[in-house]
Amino acid sequence: MPGTEHDETLARITEYLHGLGADHADIGPDTELIESGYLDSLGIVALVAFVEDTFDTEIPEDGFRPGNFTSPRAVAALVAGSRAARAGRP
Repeated sequence: MPGTEHDETLARITEYLHGLGADHADIGPDTELIESGYLDSLGIVALVAFVEDTFDTEIPEDGFRPGNFTSPRAVAALVAGSRAARAGRP
C-alpha cells in the first residue's frame, strides 16, 4: 500500500536532513531539530528553500516560526498547510 502524500513529504524532508552530514544520520520524524542543534537560523532558511523548490510551494511569512521547525514532522505539516492554503482548502 503506497504511503500518503504526508508520509512521502516527511520522508523527503528527513532524507534532506540526513544529507546535511554524518551527524544528522540519526534524525527521525520527531527529532527536535532546533533544540538538538541540527538546525540554526541559516539551516532553517536552507530547509525552507529546499521545501519550496521540492514541493512547489511557498512558505508564507507567518510560517517562519520556530514551532514550525521543531521536527521533520512539524515541517511536513507546514508543507501540507501551505499546499492547502495555495489550493484554497482550509
